[in-house]
Amino acid sequence: MNSNLAHLRVLTEKLSFPTTVDEKPGFKEHKMICGTSFSWDILNREELSCAHWYNSQGSAFPGHSHSGREWIIVFKGSMMLQIDGNAEERILTGQSKIIEPHTTHSKRFLEDCHYVAIVIPKTDDWPTSK
Repeated sequence: MNSNLAHLRVLTEKLSFPTTVDEKPGFKEHKMICGTSFSWDILNREELSCAHWYNSQGSAFPGHSHSGREWIIVFKGSMMLQIDGNAEERILTGQSKIIEPHTTHSKRFLEDCHYVAIVIPKTDDWPTSK
């Protein structure tokens, strides 16, 4: 079982965010199949990276993982979050969720959504601007 988990982690580390369409200091627009996604740096340090995200209704992030722990805090709107192949969970305004390192997760947005995402520690696979 442990070797299967290790193999899965190696495979999922290759999953990534949508590519960047536009980038300015502290700001990124992400290429989405449907909808709009923006992120703004709040804090970008070795210990952690924090960004404000906006995703429009109908947009979705495909399955991806990070080498750091991610903490998502929704402050306006809601999202459907699927972690490690489990059933989707709706995350509402005022709610948060922690995603462990190397855990595949995806997001769907049923309405416009603003949230803060924090990755601890900052990792090369986290899409902050430089």
